[in-house]
Amino acid sequence: MNLRVVFPGGRIYTLRGDRTDLSIGFRVHCSVGKRKLTGIVVGFSDQNPEGEVLEVPDSRPLILEPQIEAIKELSFDYLRTWSSLIFNLLPAGFFPRWVERVYVSGKILRFTDPLTAEILSYVKKRGGVPIDLLKKRYTARTIHLLLKKGFLEVREGWKSYPEAKEKRFRLAIPLKKALERVRSHKKRRILVLLSGKKSVSVDDLQGWGIRPSDLKDLIKRGLVEEYEEREEQLSEGIQPLREVDEDVSFIEGRFEDCIRYILALARTGRSRNQNTLVLFALTSQLLRAQEMLSHSEDAIVIHSGSGYSKLLHDWLSVYDRPLTVMGTYSSCLVPLDSAFAVVVVDESSKGVRIRQAGDVDLRRLAYILSRKLSAKFVIVGPAPSVSGFYLLLSKGGKEKNLTSGEPRVRVTERLPSEILTQELVEFFAEGDKGKTLFLVSREGYSYLFCPRCQTICLCPECGSYMTYSKQRERFYCSSCGYRHGDLSCPDCEGELEDTGFGIEKAAEVVERVLGIREEFSFDTHPRWESEYDTVAVLSADSILSVPSYRSSEEFFLYLMRAKRVARRQLLIQTVFPNLREIQALKDPEAYYMDELSKRKKERLPPFWRLVKITTTKDDLSAYLSKVVTPHLQSYRNLRKGTTEILLRIQDRASLKRLEEVRRRFSRDIIELRVDPQV
Repeated sequence: MNLRVVFPGGRIYTLRGDRTDLSIGFRVHCSVGKRKLTGIVVGFSDQNPEGEVLEVPDSRPLILEPQIEAIKELSFDYLRTWSSLIFNLLPAGFFPRWVERVYVSGKILRFTDPLTAEILSYVKKRGGVPIDLLKKRYTARTIHLLLKKGFLEVREGWKSYPEAKEKRFRLAIPLKKALERVRSHKKRRILVLLSGKKSVSVDDLQGWGIRPSDLKDLIKRGLVEEYEEREEQLSEGIQPLREVDEDVSFIEGRFEDCIRYILALARTGRSRNQNTLVLFALTSQLLRAQEMLSHSEDAIVIHSGSGYSKLLHDWLSVYDRPLTVMGTYSSCLVPLDSAFAVVVVDESSKGVRIRQAGDVDLRRLAYILSRKLSAKFVIVGPAPSVSGFYLLLSKGGKEKNLTSGEPRVRVTERLPSEILTQELVEFFAEGDKGKTLFLVSREGYSYLFCPRCQTICLCPECGSYMTYSKQRERFYCSSCGYRHGDLSCPDCEGELEDTGFGIEKAAEVVERVLGIREEFSFDTHPRWESEYDTVAVLSADSILSVPSYRSSEEFFLYLMRAKRVARRQLLIQTVFPNLREIQALKDPEAYYMDELSKRKKERLPPFWRLVKITTTKDDLSAYLSKVVTPHLQSYRNLRKGTTEILLRIQDRASLKRLEEVRRRFSRDIIELRVDPQV
C-alpha cells in the first residue's frame, strides 16, 4: 500500500507502508532518500514510492479529515499552501527529528591529554551532543579519532523539539520592602511596574522598556523571581452558570462570568456525549481559565508549556470520552469528528491573528471548523470587534451581556502637556480607591519631536511614530521593530526633544505626585482576565493617530476592555472628551452600526477583503486592475525600491485570479498578504 505523506515544510511524498490499518491522519516515521522524517498520512497513491514508512508511533490518527478539510479551505482564503499551513498550527513537539548524538562510552580511561579530557567533560555534562555540533567545535578529525578509539560513541534516535515554555516574572517580596533595598531610579520603576500583578511575560517587560541587565540584577538580589505556571489546578474552581441559552452566539461581560458560561455550555455538550472546543486568542487568558477549573471538570488544557508525553496523552484522549478541550491556536486541530460547540475567546484582541501561521485569523479558522464539525459557533469576549459584530448580524445570532453591574465612568479633559489632571489628583487624595490600574497605551518614555523638521519622528520603515525608552536608552518603532542608532532625527539627524508620554514617564509622575502604593499597578493595555476596583486611563488618544482604518475601532475596544476590567469606577483622561468612541460607551450598538455603514461605503472589511502586495515590477498594478480588481491603490517605496499595492476584493473568484497572478509573477512579487493590519 502506497501512502501520500506530508512533511514539515509542506512537501508531499509517496511512501511504501506495510500496515493495512493505516488511515488518513496517522503520524508516521519515514525514510525518504537519506533522510529520516516524521509526517502525516493525507491520502493514498498509485505512484511509485519514493521512500518507506519505518514506524507508526500512535495507535490512533493525530488528525482527522474534518480538520484537514478545514485547513484546505482556510489556506485558500489566505492564498497559503495547505500542506505547510497544517504544520504551522500543530504543536511542533509532535514532529521529532532523527538525530545522531555523541555520548561518552563506558570505556575506562587511565590517562588522557587535556583536549580529550575537555571533550569528554563537555559531552558528559550535556548528556549527549549532536555530532555535527561537536565536529564544528573541535574539528572532525579529532572527533573521528575519539570515536575510533571507543572513547565516544554515536547513538541515533528520534528527538522531539523542546517545548517553548514562556518565561514569566513577578515580585519576590512586597513592593515596600523591595523599594527600601533599591536606590536606582530605573530599577525602582521596574518594581513599581511589576507590583499588583501575578506575573508578567518577557514581551510585557520589553514593552515597558525594561533592560534585561536591570532585571537580572533584581533577580540576583532576590527582589524579582521567575514564575512557573503549575500544571495542576490552583483553586477550588468556579461554578458554571445553571442555565445557558443555546441560541446565543456572542457572549460579552467580565472574564470570570464568561468562563462560567463556557463551562456551562461545555457541560451541556457532554450531557449529549459531545466535545466542546474552546480556543483562546491569548495564552495568559487560557492559563487564567485553567486556574478556575475544578478537579471535577472534565477538561483538558493544551498549550506549549505542557510536556510532550502529557500533550500527546491529552491530545488523543478525545477518542475515549466527551471532553472540554481548551487551548490556544495549537489545539485547533485536535482530532474531533464532531462537536457540540466551537468557542473563540476574545476575538477582538490582537492575539486573534496567528503570527506563527502567517497572520491567519483564528476567528475564521474556528468558524470553518464549526461547519466541518456540525457544531455551534460561539464568540466570547469583553466586547465584539466590528467584524465580530457583523458576523453576529449576518448569521442571525443572538447576543448576551453577562455583566451584572457597570462601573461609574468619569471623563476628564486634560491638556496635551498634562499627565495627571488636577481632578484626577484630587480624586485619589479623597481616600483609598482600592486596587487601581493606571493605563497608558504608549510604550516607552515618550515620543521625540524634531524642531528642525517640525514633526514627531516617524519610523522610516513603516511610518508609525517612533518611541523613546529612557530605561533602555533606545529609540525604536514599537510597530515593526526598527531601531535607530542614536537619539537623532532619522530624517535630518538633528537634535530631538521629548513630547507626549508613555508608560515609563506616567509611572514616574504617579510615584512623584501620588506616591507609591501596594494597590497601584501600571500597564499599556487592559488585560481582560484581570479585575481592579478602579481603572484610570491616563492616555489612549494616541491610538487614533495610527494611520489605519481600524484605529477608531481599536480605541473604542481599548476603552471597552478597561470598562470590563473596572469593578467600581473607570476614569478616562483625554484631550478630546467629545470623541464618538468615548460617547459610544453608553450605547455600543450605535457605534457598531455607524462604523459598519462607513466601512461599507469605503469598501473596507468586513464587507471587502484587503490584499497587500510588495513587488519589484513597476507596472504590476496596471495588470492587476484589469485581471483581478479595479479597486486598488499603489505607491512607490523609494527607500526600498519597491512598489506596494493595496487591493480590495469581494469574492473568492478574485482570490483565485490573484493566485494565478502570483504564480505568473512569482519572481517579481516579494510578499503577498491577505487581510493585512493596515
